[in-house]
Amino acid sequence: MKKFLKVLKWTIFAGLMAGLIVGVIIVRRSLISEKQGGVTGTSPKESFKELGPKTQEERDSLLKRQRMSGILNDVFGRPKGQYGSGMKSFDLVAHVEGSRRFFLSIDYMFYPLGIFSYEKELGTELSSKIRKLYEVAPDVDIITIWILSPFKDDYGNITWKHSVCLKFDRILYNKINWKLFDDTKLLSICEPCIEKKKGGS
Repeated sequence: MKKFLKVLKWTIFAGLMAGLIVGVIIVRRSLISEKQGGVTGTSPKESFKELGPKTQEERDSLLKRQRMSGILNDVFGRPKGQYGSGMKSFDLVAHVEGSRRFFLSIDYMFYPLGIFSYEKELGTELSSKIRKLYEVAPDVDIITIWILSPFKDDYGNITWKHSVCLKFDRILYNKINWKLFDDTKLLSICEPCIEKKKGGS
């Protein structure tokens, strides 16, 4: 009986000590977590917010870019495969304060089929896309489309380089009778781009 009580006492003591150790570990981890949350005591959620846009202007700019990205992806699509045509990237060049007018610069990869002339195939490729963009995005004013085309060297290697630049605005869009317009003549009515594309060839 004495042996049993002795064992019971040691069991109770061991249980209490184990509980105390677990409690100390929990408190210590809690203190470490609070310290990692930041010196000012900000929560992880608040810390994440601090990494994002800080001013209302920056937040508005980010929202405009995200919205425009969705529209452009839907209108121009993305290149599929090594020889696919589609929008490679875009730049929201400017947004006039006090208005809703956007100026866009678009890099578009165009792989010609070689059935008709380059100009006619490019006009057919882009005409309906430009028309749709101005229809679904009434705040777009001027767009500059930098065309990248594939060039093959003597060894059979293909490199995409800037070949043509098209400049289009809403005034020109409104001037066109789209029901009767010949898509193949798109390049002949667009304004030529004077400036050279940075990083272009």
